[in-house]
This record gives sequence, structure tokens and C-alpha cells, in this order.
Amino acid sequence: MIFIEEGNCETRNMSGEWCTDCKEYDHARHFCPRFDRVIAEAVAEVRENAKEERSGKWNVIKKRPMDEEERQDWSERLGYDIEYDDAFIYTNLPDNGDAVLICTSWGSVSIDTFYDDDGCYFEDTGDMDGIVAWMPLPKPYKGGERSEE
Repeated sequence: MIFIEEGNCETRNMSGEWCTDCKEYDHARHFCPRFDRVIAEAVAEVRENAKEERSGKWNVIKKRPMDEEERQDWSERLGYDIEYDDAFIYTNLPDNGDAVLICTSWGSVSIDTFYDDDGCYFEDTGDMDGIVAWMPLPKPYKGGERSEE
């Protein structure tokens, strides 16, 4: 658990001391590497917990309108203006590079790898059209030998 208290543009660490009192604090850049490590560890823990929480369940892919800032950012990345009718963002997606089970609106289920670089897509399926949900792959079976009956 992280305890963070804002105050005078400074931050208290978990021990209750101000980061500016720490020997590691870089006063020229107003940067505390120890605090930065704590935040990075907390973010990694949250991501891992989210992965465990999503495991074994279908995760419905959501679509929302793109706001003006996102539309401008994507227009710059792609090199052309995105019209508002086509401007949307997918949410509740797998992590970049994850192989997952996907389910389509026509009822098929398959394994595919998700990528999020200059747009969201699945390696074999292509764009997001028709893909309604995804699920992490189950962990490999760790039982004994197959039994013959």
C-alpha cells in the first residue's frame, strides 16, 4: 500500500518523511528516484492484479467516442484528419502482444494475438470489426500423465 500526501509541491514517502529531505532527491530537477521506484512498483502490482482479475472471464470490448485531443493526436500519427463520424476508441483490451481467446459477433471463438501500435488489431483476424470479447488463455495443464480407461 502506498501513502502519498501532496503538500507544497512535495510528496511524503511511506515513512512519512518529505522526499526533499531524502539523500536521493535531485533538487535541480525536483525529482525523487526512490518515490519514482515506489510508484513504478505500485503500477506493476495493479497491472498484475488486473490481469489475475480478468483471467478466466470474457472481457467485453467497449467502444467510446474519441475526444478532440485524442482525435488530433491520431490525426498527427496517421498523417491525415480523422472525421468525427469515424473517431472512436476501443477500451477494455488485452495488453499489447498478448495471445488471447477472442469471440466474434457471429459466435466463433479462436486464439489470436492483440497489437496496439498505430491502431488496435488482432494478428490473424485483422481489425476490430466483429470482435466483441476476449479472454486470457488458460494456464497450461500441470497434472500427471493421461490415464487410459
